[in-house]
This record gives sequence, C-alpha cells and structure tokens, in this order.
Amino acid sequence: MDKYNKVEFYLNNEKELFETWYKKTKNRELGYDTDVELKSAIPSLSTIKKSFKKFFDKNQKKLFRLICKEFNYIEKKENYKTHIELAIAISEVISPDYADSLEVSSILIKVYLDNLCLKA
Repeated sequence: MDKYNKVEFYLNNEKELFETWYKKTKNRELGYDTDVELKSAIPSLSTIKKSFKKFFDKNQKKLFRLICKEFNYIEKKENYKTHIELAIAISEVISPDYADSLEVSSILIKVYLDNLCLKA
C-alpha cells in the first residue's frame, strides 16, 4: 500500500492506526524489525492511547521543534488539500527521528497537532 492509501486508511481506522503504532514501537523496543508480527497480545485501545500520550509527552519538545518551527505547520497547513497530504508531509519531516513516522504523523493530525503548535 502506498503512503497516501496507508494514511487514508489510518485516518479512517483509529484502532488500526494506534495498534500499528503500538506494534512497531514494541518491536523496536525488543530489537525486532518493525514489520515482524508481534507475538504478544495487543492491549486495549485506551491502553495504547495512554502509551502514545506518554510517547507524546516525552517527545513533545522535539516534535514541536520539527513540526511547528522547522516545518512551520501553522502557516503551511492551509497549503495542503487534505489531511492525508499534510500527514505525509509531516511524516517526511519527522522520519529521520521516528521510524514510525506515518503512524505518528497520522495520530498527531487526528489528536494533537493543532494544540501542539498553538504556542508556536
């Protein structure tokens, strides 16, 4: 699946988006390739959202710098026709630092991004 279709799927399937982010995160923590199927049970969506919130809190300053300052989100967001195109652009900005950049950018678009950049 190409990036556009993957992000479109994620933005329309919150559970799959968060579960994919969780699996990739856990695999990376265990030293596995992020595409290896996770063998352990997947926690509830609310538990995964709490894990992402911890990730976000830990990475908020870096994400703010990359997205709000360097990418200049507040000014550029209107240049994108869809949230899908915006999520892809943001994923490319954060990809050197985040291997799961499509998932992270999609979650940020759905939940955190406008608030993150309000203070920009």
